[in-house]
Amino acid sequence: MSKVAVQLLSWNGAKHLHACLASLAKQTFVDFELLVLDNASSDDSVTIIEEALKNFPRPARLIRSEKNLGFSGGHNALFALTQSAFVFCVNQDVVVGDDYLARLMELLERSPRVGSAAGVLRHADGGIDTAGLQKNWHEKVFDIVTPPRTAETNVFGVSGALPVYRRAAVLEVSPDGKLFDENFFAYKEDVDLAWRLRLFGWGACVAGAARAIHERGFGTNKKGDPALAAKQRLSSRNHLLTLVKDLPAAEMWRLPAVIVYELGKLAYLAVFVPKALGYVPEFVRLLPQTAKIRKVVWQRLKAKKTHG
Repeated sequence: MSKVAVQLLSWNGAKHLHACLASLAKQTFVDFELLVLDNASSDDSVTIIEEALKNFPRPARLIRSEKNLGFSGGHNALFALTQSAFVFCVNQDVVVGDDYLARLMELLERSPRVGSAAGVLRHADGGIDTAGLQKNWHEKVFDIVTPPRTAETNVFGVSGALPVYRRAAVLEVSPDGKLFDENFFAYKEDVDLAWRLRLFGWGACVAGAARAIHERGFGTNKKGDPALAAKQRLSSRNHLLTLVKDLPAAEMWRLPAVIVYELGKLAYLAVFVPKALGYVPEFVRLLPQTAKIRKVVWQRLKAKKTHG
């Protein structure tokens, strides 16, 4: 069994996959197997993947889904196929530095209480896409976009674009043995996992020397982009679900500030991205199930603190 399971999701990513797969083939860390799940692409993604895997230097296989399982569902399907000690999640729109995985594995094997690690992801123009996640005063978690000041930086969490997770850590904090919450479908599932890992005492670290390029292939933030409404709807809904599930009772005093912020965001979307307002009824629909998940997570955390 390989030490690392590399999980790559593809969805209509033909323009990105050549470069992404080529960069994975060049990794200096070689104790891994590659699992690719195609989320019912309608372009040439499958053909490109099949051709690349013919000569891939490590064990590799393609799984084709008949429907789009989303980011969460796709990664969960791959997570269930292996028992590797570490899981390396790869976005189709990244180009990974040759020693990216090697640097993260050196960090993780040296630091047994670090549950997740990532490098510094940059845009093609050199600007920083993410150097980890941080949380602000109204409980919003967002990407750090300034260069790390140290070789290894402790952060709130790491982005789901190119992280390595310790399987034992994920299983400890997961209420159902899955990597991500499938109700999220896409967006903020990395934030939810980061929050739970932190609650259970697992560290998150960014290795400044591990580098990759992230092109952000699904839509933009420009007004008129047809993907913007879907992105805003999922992101807004999943942010609220994360708060319901993960906000500690000791931080409930911040709720008035959170509510003010969320009402402001609702007003903004109503004016500028009205099609995103579907997140409100979706949140209400998922609220009872999410409350039950919170109960399971916090009971498990209480038991951990009681029994060590």
